[in-house]
Amino acid sequence: MKLFGKTSAATPTPRRRLSDDVVRERLALDADTAYRFQRNRTLTGSTSPRLGVAADHGDTSLVTPRQQSHQLRRRRRHLGLMLVSILAACGGIWWTMSQYIATPTIQLVSLPLVRDTGMYREAIDHYLAANPVERLLPLLNQPKLLATVQATHPEVKSLAITPGSFARPEIRLAIRQPVASWAVSGHDRYVDDSGVAFDINYYPTPPIQVLDQTGIRVDTNGVVASNRFLGFIGKLVGYARDMHYPLEKIVIPADTTHQIQGYVAGYDCPIKFSIDRPAGEQAEDMARTIEYLKLHTITPQYIDVRVDRRVFYRS
Repeated sequence: MKLFGKTSAATPTPRRRLSDDVVRERLALDADTAYRFQRNRTLTGSTSPRLGVAADHGDTSLVTPRQQSHQLRRRRRHLGLMLVSILAACGGIWWTMSQYIATPTIQLVSLPLVRDTGMYREAIDHYLAANPVERLLPLLNQPKLLATVQATHPEVKSLAITPGSFARPEIRLAIRQPVASWAVSGHDRYVDDSGVAFDINYYPTPPIQVLDQTGIRVDTNGVVASNRFLGFIGKLVGYARDMHYPLEKIVIPADTTHQIQGYVAGYDCPIKFSIDRPAGEQAEDMARTIEYLKLHTITPQYIDVRVDRRVFYRS
């Protein structure tokens, strides 16, 4: 007898009343339903080959927003590194070209009108050809380059290099300005106040010209002798000018190859110098002697400063 009337058809049958086959089929159906894709469910962890390949190729419909953010971040980082690498490579190429010496521009300091600089460019190119590594400015040995150029062109006093563009740096050469000249074997030789003799002069002819009265042919043995004389004369002229007693004439007297006579501007008597004694010391003795003679109103016939710590004069 049923206490509550007819049993409803919608009431599920208890599992204990079901057979084992029915229970297994229902469990399998529930498990399959649990792994089905449903609305608002993520696809992460899917074992489907088609979905995995689509996700690897960036299919946005199968990739979560978080994965998209990571992918975009990685792509931006990659593009940024590529851009920085390209800019660094371009900067390195530009720096190398600006520091490289291929065809330098030669300019003479204080002599902008002089255009014939081919001989200096040839000397520099010869040095760079022998030392190709030094074509880069940071590796260039400028003192050695200057010494090499001065070996064939002693009129060059100094050089300075400034980077240019496209392998064309500017090399500025300072040229020596002569203070005295000496006619040797039909051509003039010059000397500056540091005692360096040279043959090419771009400046006006110096006012002091050495008058040679020895009668000796300098060209026979003479380059060494003339260089020694000119070096001493140049230093003497420079020291005398610094002491405010500039020389206006220099004579090499007869019967000597180690002495000269100088004449101070506004002072008539000759002053005897020796090339075997430092020019600076003799110029200092000359200045002191002239001041002493002026103070005592003595008019000498000559002044002799050739001996160390001794000065001779004849009134």
